[in-house]
Amino acid sequence: ADLQNHATDALPLVVQAISQLTALVQG
Repeated sequence: ADLQNHATDALPLVVQAISQLTALVQG
């Protein structure tokens, strides 16, 4: 349960990082 909580907290950061990487690749 604790690990799941951390994963849920990190999810928005992962999505943001992927969005930034996609923007860089498309640049």
